[in-house]
Order: sequence, then structure tokens, then C-alpha cells
Amino acid sequence: MDRFCKISNFLRATRSHVAFVVHDSVVIDLHKDDRRMIPELVEMFGDTKLGKFKVNCSIGKNLGTMREFSW
Repeated sequence: MDRFCKISNFLRATRSHVAFVVHDSVVIDLHKDDRRMIPELVEMFGDTKLGKFKVNCSIGKNLGTMREFSW
């Protein structure tokens, strides 16, 4: 929930928003103009109070078409 709050606050100034949280995942409704922020969002999600964790990122138009994304 800590990462959800941080990401949600970060996205307030954008056209994107957190759609929902599932267990240890944050699903973001990302506006196409905000795509450049993906690496920063991944970094933000993985940087926790307990240390830095590896983050997997998937992208798709809906949950059924999401595919792993790497840069």
C-alpha cells in the first residue's frame, strides 16, 4: 500500500491514474502521453523501505492482452 500511495500521488499531475491494486501489483491506467514515465514508475515501485526489489512490468490494452515489457 505504501508504493500504491507513492505512485498515486506521483500520477496526480498527469492524465494517468492507478486503476486498482491486486495483492502485490499496482495496475495503472496509463495515458499514452505518459509512456515516458514507465521506467520511473517501475523504479518507484521497486524502491521500498526494505530495500530495492526486482519489478516485472506488463503492458496491454486490457488485462487479457497484457504482455511482459522490458526496456
